[in-house]
Amino acid sequence: MARAAAIQAKIDADLYTGSLVKLGAGTLIMTGDNSYQGNTTVESGALYGFTESFGSGTVAVNGGKFGVIGRYNDTFTLQGPLASTESHKANIDVNAGGTYVVSTDEHVNVGQLTFNQGSMITVGSNDKDVFADVFNHGTVAIGSVMADTLTDADKAIATPQYAFFTTKVDISGNAITASFGRNNDVNFASYASNRNGRSIANAIEGTGTGTLFDSLLMASGEGVRNTFDSLGNDMYLNAQNASIVNSMTMSRVIKDQAVGLGVGVLLKWPTVRAASGWHR
Repeated sequence: MARAAAIQAKIDADLYTGSLVKLGAGTLIMTGDNSYQGNTTVESGALYGFTESFGSGTVAVNGGKFGVIGRYNDTFTLQGPLASTESHKANIDVNAGGTYVVSTDEHVNVGQLTFNQGSMITVGSNDKDVFADVFNHGTVAIGSVMADTLTDADKAIATPQYAFFTTKVDISGNAITASFGRNNDVNFASYASNRNGRSIANAIEGTGTGTLFDSLLMASGEGVRNTFDSLGNDMYLNAQNASIVNSMTMSRVIKDQAVGLGVGVLLKWPTVRAASGWHR
């Protein structure tokens, strides 16, 4: 009891700084208005959150991906649609090997945003429907981040990563604006190297929706190519039986082959290390 009282007294006196380290290949999204004073470090996987969710320390992006979002539909804890209050702003250092993600359909504000040599910047979305809408309807998805202080953004390497989209990043003053639109020069079959692979690709693209379709939209060209090549070599699929792609068996095979394609393809529960003094 005495130890618990001592810990509570330190919490009440704000004597714990707290910190968070994002490890593992999964994705973690933070939406709380957090007050921990230690730093937030991203080593791998992806970390997204509201600008007020990362305490008062600095977010160091040493690896993986990090992005500030302004809205999130929380279906995991059933809180529903949430919006950032911007009660305070995140300070972010993107280091070599780390990537800052400008989220489309978001216009967010941060404090200090610094890009160091070897850092990267890209554009993306946590909403799979954005990718499907751009692909199916030819729209352009745009997002921006406004910093109180933007330092050395020209050192960041723009990293287009998508098989089916072209990306654009513009820097003006303290603002970064990024967008992506459909690359009309390619379709799903463009990444298949044999007849069976092309049949599979055409069948998946023809659905225009679904888990398999969404996963491949968010993948890199290399990931899509490897998936179709593997499936094309493993299975015989002609135009007459292309509808098998909708079967449970085929879905499982393609999901297995798609593991590791990129953002949104395989969500593993992230490994997070944190001291006391913070909450989600």
